[in-house]
Amino acid sequence: MKIKPNLNTSERQVFDKNVERLKHAGVEIGVEQVACPDAPLLRIVQSGPSEIHAGTRGGMALAINLRIIVLGSGVTLLGCEISIPGCAAQIWDVEVPEEPAGYRVLGWLDFSRDEVLNHRIFNGRPLPRHESLDGILVARSFGALPVQFDPRMPVNAALRFEDQRGRLFDSQVQLILTRHPLSKTRSSVPLFGPGTSSMTPVTGSRSGIEPSEMDRGHHVRKEQQDSKRLRTETAPSER
Repeated sequence: MKIKPNLNTSERQVFDKNVERLKHAGVEIGVEQVACPDAPLLRIVQSGPSEIHAGTRGGMALAINLRIIVLGSGVTLLGCEISIPGCAAQIWDVEVPEEPAGYRVLGWLDFSRDEVLNHRIFNGRPLPRHESLDGILVARSFGALPVQFDPRMPVNAALRFEDQRGRLFDSQVQLILTRHPLSKTRSSVPLFGPGTSSMTPVTGSRSGIEPSEMDRGHHVRKEQQDSKRLRTETAPSER
């Protein structure tokens, strides 16, 4: 508790007048300004249209426009987990590429490094205090988005960031859904590659082959494999 120092009568009168003058000016007298331990360290908000691309048989690629406002110090983000109510698939931020290439995600999204947040916030260093970080959080999953999600309706998603101390930072976003007839697997399309400044889904392959040509080649290879297996099964066994 704060008390007044020992003053004589005239000094006390001057002291009281100064206190009243400061109070009228809106200054709180005798109140300690202590930082609240529960004060938020980060504020994470959606800053623009965001997208989710999903294959009918599996695979999801997400591009989420975010603004991260750093309010406190000592926050080193380790990663982000994304959950969609009604979808059991695990969705995580895309790992930072080792080479200075763009972010190419499952063949549906293609971004330059300048547009993406991932390597700026998941770099093993504390986030710069009192700064605002704007960009696209790129995420992916090899799970399937259930068929009940309609492209005409927004998809709600929950973001949960974790830092080096196990502290969690949550945010809610809405995504625009685009369905693709073909699913993407781990081996079908490289995860990283040269980026372009576009949120337009990449429909062709890296070599410029159209999807229809890729499909025809896949079917030809499958027929050749089936024919070879059939010949092997029907051939007379050697004694």
